[in-house]
Amino acid sequence: MSLWNPANDGLLRALAEGAHAAGAAVLSQATHMGRRASSVASGVPLQAPSAVAEAVHREVPGRLHATDIDRIVACFAAAAVRLQACGWDGIEITSFGGHLIEQFWSPSVHRRTDRYRGSFENRTRFAVEVLEAIGRAVRDDFLVSFRMTADPATPELGLDPDDMPEIAARLDRVGRIDLFDISGGTGATLLAQAGTVPPDHLPEKVYNPLARAVREVVSAPVLVAGRILTPEAGEASLVAGDADLVAMTRAIIADPDLPAKTRRGERDRIRPCIAINESCIGRLYSGMPISCAVNPFMRDPRRLPSPAADPRRVLVPGGGPAGMEAARVASERGHRVELWERERELGGQVRWAARMPYRPSLGRHVSWLAREL
Repeated sequence: MSLWNPANDGLLRALAEGAHAAGAAVLSQATHMGRRASSVASGVPLQAPSAVAEAVHREVPGRLHATDIDRIVACFAAAAVRLQACGWDGIEITSFGGHLIEQFWSPSVHRRTDRYRGSFENRTRFAVEVLEAIGRAVRDDFLVSFRMTADPATPELGLDPDDMPEIAARLDRVGRIDLFDISGGTGATLLAQAGTVPPDHLPEKVYNPLARAVREVVSAPVLVAGRILTPEAGEASLVAGDADLVAMTRAIIADPDLPAKTRRGERDRIRPCIAINESCIGRLYSGMPISCAVNPFMRDPRRLPSPAADPRRVLVPGGGPAGMEAARVASERGHRVELWERERELGGQVRWAARMPYRPSLGRHVSWLAREL
């Protein structure tokens, strides 16, 4: 979604109205990707603090001139103004994943000789200018969140976990951040990039210690993101004082009703995220709309089961995940369903794949299907 394009205003208004009607506040992330982008995809030459290619995309960017930087700062503010005019509650500025703001912080990526180079104050200057410009452009009650890594997990940037809370504290002193959104990893290497959306081989609540370190040095509330898949994990994060809020992005893609089911005491009916990243992140990075490996209805709510006009007897052969889902949906529509499986357990080949030590969540989905059946 191009926040700079007025052609999208109608869609932005509709999305905000829909979220508000459902009882939610809504913020949009806004970013400039710098060297993380692709001129092949955009048709626009890359620009970055310095002409230093990234190891993943390997495209050499052009060096931003001072007038380019001023223009980009103004564009961040203009995006905030557009969101405010379209009824949104706020904006989330993101440096996360190795985007332009993070590139300015990096002493190894950033080789300028002007006011953005060298000292800690200079390297954080661009982020401060963006926040100050937004603060001048929007109402005081328009929320400003800031999303950042608290551990790039690579030496490539010349930044480590001790540097990141210091950067957060510097941005907090601007006085315009209402929320810090903290996670880990960056986009500078393939391995560090994998950590930005932590897969199943990483432990649950993997970035909670990072969020706690930032929370100790800033005045704004802190949200933690990264493998918080269940209400229990979210509650434990808050009780422990790791964060003030928790992000459960993939978990709520898998089951948008997770909060409502939790409130109703129906936690065992929450469709679980299995954190394989194939349908959500994999499709997104391939230029396709996101889907979900365990929730086919997330892509198109019009596919949600409706009562059958002519209920019938249905036989489903095979109790793997596809057969179980077919039986579950047919029964929900009012058909009289029998599912036949020759093995003693349901789940098909997923039962075997879930025994791998790096796939602890994989079996959760077939267990959920079995309970639903």
